[in-house]
Amino acid sequence: MTNLYDDIGGAAALEAAISSLYGRIINDAEINGFFTGVDVVSQRGKMEKFLRLAFSGKAQNAEVYMREAHKRLAAKGLNDGHFDRVAGHLQAVLEELGVAPAHQAQIMAAVGSLRDAVLNRATVVDLATA
Repeated sequence: MTNLYDDIGGAAALEAAISSLYGRIINDAEINGFFTGVDVVSQRGKMEKFLRLAFSGKAQNAEVYMREAHKRLAAKGLNDGHFDRVAGHLQAVLEELGVAPAHQAQIMAAVGSLRDAVLNRATVVDLATA
């Protein structure tokens, strides 16, 4: 049985996507300020590991991880517009790399499901346990 990670081309495809995505992000004046002082090489490695696990179905507690990873950005004003900007870059990268539309939709839905965690907003689950 294959998974999304294998279906999109495995390590080589993921590396190409992340390289292209970070190139776009770093050159985007609307969002690159969030990466000031960040070791981008290390950041790319973290993203690659996270996406490899997520796409292979092995990621656990993705919402918790993403909330923690982006918590410090709330003080810098991270908002829906920034999230949408990164998501738009990701969509463009997937299209450029020829990822099948069904896989693009699956990836973008997964990214969208993490919006509240990335933006450090309460979710229904959080409210129920508060």
